[in-house]
Amino acid sequence: SPRLTTPRSHEPRPVCRLEGHQDGVLCVAYSRTIDVFLASGAVDGSVLVWNILKRAVVHSLRGHRSAVTGLSFSLQDSLLASSSKDGTVVLWSVRVNPTDQRGAGTGGTAGAEGTPGHAVRT
Repeated sequence: SPRLTTPRSHEPRPVCRLEGHQDGVLCVAYSRTIDVFLASGAVDGSVLVWNILKRAVVHSLRGHRSAVTGLSFSLQDSLLASSSKDGTVVLWSVRVNPTDQRGAGTGGTAGAEGTPGHAVRT
C-alpha cells in the first residue's frame, strides 16, 4: 500500500494508508493541479486514482495485462499515462474536479469506465 510522508520531516512517517490494490504497488504520481489526487499502479496491472483527503478511490482503471511500471498526469490533469511490463503505454481520459475534489471521468475516449483510450505497444 502506498504511504504518504511529510517532506519537511527529517524522518519520514506515515500520514495515511491507502488500501485498495490486490497486489503490490510499484509506482505513484500526484496530479499536477490539485494535490489531493494520487494515482497508483500495481503488479496486477491495475491503476487506481485516489482522493487522498477522503482516502477513497475515484477511478479504477484496468487495461494492462502485466505490472504497471510508470504513471504521469498531463499538465492540466485531463490525461493519465500508464506504462506496463506488457509493453504498452495507455492514455486514460481522467478529469479531476477542483470544486468537489471527487474526480470525474472515464478511462479513455470510448466513454466506458476503465476502458483505455489509446494503447501503444512499445
